[in-house]
Formats: sequence, C-alpha cells, structure tokens
Amino acid sequence: MVAASSPSPLSTQHSALTTHHSPLTTHQVPFTNLHFEFLILNYDARMPQETTSTALKLPTPDKNAPLEKLLFLRKSQRDYKSRPVTLEQLSALCWSAQGALPGGLRVVPSAGATYPLDLLVVLNQPCAALQPGIYAYLTARHELQLEQAGKFTKKIVEACWNQMFMAQAPLLLVITCAPERITPRYGERSRRYIDMEAGHAGQNVALMAAQLGLGTVMVGAFDDAALAKVFALPKGQQVVYLFPIGEPA
Repeated sequence: MVAASSPSPLSTQHSALTTHHSPLTTHQVPFTNLHFEFLILNYDARMPQETTSTALKLPTPDKNAPLEKLLFLRKSQRDYKSRPVTLEQLSALCWSAQGALPGGLRVVPSAGATYPLDLLVVLNQPCAALQPGIYAYLTARHELQLEQAGKFTKKIVEACWNQMFMAQAPLLLVITCAPERITPRYGERSRRYIDMEAGHAGQNVALMAAQLGLGTVMVGAFDDAALAKVFALPKGQQVVYLFPIGEPA
C-alpha cells in the first residue's frame, strides 16, 4: 500500500449535500476528562515462559519491507496538530476504508460480499473546497456527498463520553452498519461478521494513515443512540467505529 497507488482525489457533490502467576503491569493513558486503565499482560498465557526444546525461533520481520514498515509505524495517536488534511489524503483514507475494486468488490473483505458497512466523513476543518460538515462516502463513484453542514465536534465528543482528544482531530472517519443487508443471509451470526468487517476496515485506515504520515486511534466507547441521532441514521442502523485522524502533534 503505497502513495503512488492511492486513487485520485475524490470528487464532491453538494446537492444532497491467564493462569501464570507473574504480575500484570498497569498503564494509565491520560485524557482531559477521562482516564482508561489498560491491563497489559507481559506474557502469552497460552505459552510457557521458558524456552523449551520444541520451541522454534522465527526469523525477525524485515522492518524495511513496505507492509512490515507500516505495521511498525502504526500506533494509537491521541494528539493532533490543527493542520487540515489534504484532499489527496482524504481520498486515500476513504478508499482504504470502503473503496471499490473491479467487479463490484471492495478493499475490505465482507461475509458473502454483503457489505453491510458504510462510511461517514466528519470534517472539523475545511479541506480544499469542502467545508466542515458530515459527508457520506459513495463507494461506487468514489465521491463525497454532503449530508449535514456545520461543526458537530461538541456533540460527537459528548456522545463518545467526553474523550476530549477527539476534538483536536481535523478529520473523523465513522463506520456505520446497515444490518438489513446481511441479516437475511446470516441471521444471528451477522453481528459477528459486521464487527469482523469493521476490524478489517479499521486496520486498513490505520495503515493508510501511517503511510500518509498521519495518526489515528480506534474509538469504540460511545453512546449508540446519541451518535445515531447526531448522524441522523435510519432506524436500525448504528455506528460501529470512529477514527479521529490528523498529523501527530
């Protein structure tokens, strides 16, 4: 995934507009109004701590290979500069999340090619000719369609339980789901497939952000109903994942 292969900038439409006894290590990640504790295991619970005669040492990954380099660069980023993203960066990020491929497929694998996910773009700052607002990404045409004009940062942050770092990001990508596209085929397992697909899209976005010199973090802590209201989602649809994106501070 290299910059040269990114699609051309998208066009815009404004008309519709374990059991081991070693201790756990605790890390606190500070937020302005919210603190999360992350318990990080310093061992793999499935494996013995000591090397055994049956363990095989694997070759070290090549940090300079294209994909491996991006995997090493990717990290959770919660501090952003106020500089807007460029239209080219926005185009590449949208395509990485839900872009089209030949034959009606998308860049993200989907159970039965049902594609229950949609992508919303929230601009907190202008981007080229695009003004702040909520846009829908139209996958087939690689376009953005304005849904709601204005700034929605305050409402989104409140619905995400006041994770204030999100307000710094000039761009938010929002993955939503439409269960009616997948439930008739997979029934009760549909929710699992939706979450898996969102994970695929999230990693794509994170790696593309790293390729573009940007930072992001996956946000899954939010009030479902409140966000659905902010984005005016149709009944039955909901937000699955959010990604604040910007240049690392």
